[in-house]
Amino acid sequence: MFELDFGKIGITICFDVNFPEGFRILALQGAEIIFHPTVYSMYGEVGWEAVITSRAIDNCVYVCPVNNGIDGEAPWMPGMCLNRSSVIGPDGLFLADLGRYWGMAVAEIDLERPRIVRSMGDAGEANFRKNMWEHRRPETYGKLTEHGYWVANGYPHETAAVVEGKHEE
Repeated sequence: MFELDFGKIGITICFDVNFPEGFRILALQGAEIIFHPTVYSMYGEVGWEAVITSRAIDNCVYVCPVNNGIDGEAPWMPGMCLNRSSVIGPDGLFLADLGRYWGMAVAEIDLERPRIVRSMGDAGEANFRKNMWEHRRPETYGKLTEHGYWVANGYPHETAAVVEGKHEE
C-alpha cells in the first residue's frame, strides 16, 4: 500500500484477481484505488469483467486494470490479451474503458464522495463502505487463515503434511 499526495493506492497483479483476499487486505489497509496490471486472457472477457468488477464492489474501491491491447486495425481472437484497461468505480460501473485496444483509460474520480445506498440495515440512505466494514464478521473467517488445507481434484483436503512443509497427493 502506498500513500500518495492524492490518496492511498494498492497494487495487485495478474492472477491475483482470482483471490479476493488480497484486494480485501489492501482495502482494509485503507487503499482507495487498486491498480491491477495484467496480461489476462484466461477465462474470457465476460468472466474476467465479472471478477474484476466484483473486486471493486466488494471492497468499495476504484480498480484500475491495465493490460496489453491490440492495434485498432488488428482482429482480436480468443486467447489474445483482453486489454480492457479501465477505471472501475466502487459501484462496479466502468468510468473509462478502452475495450480491446491500445491507449490510456482516463477518468476523473472524487475520493471524498462516498457510495450512498438505500438500506444496509439503516432506514434511508447509508454510506456503503462504512456500513459494509461495520457488518463484517472476521471471527467467522477462521478457515481462511488456517494452515493444513490443500486442494486435490478441485476439493480441499486436510493434511498434516502441508503444515510440516510436505505435499502429498
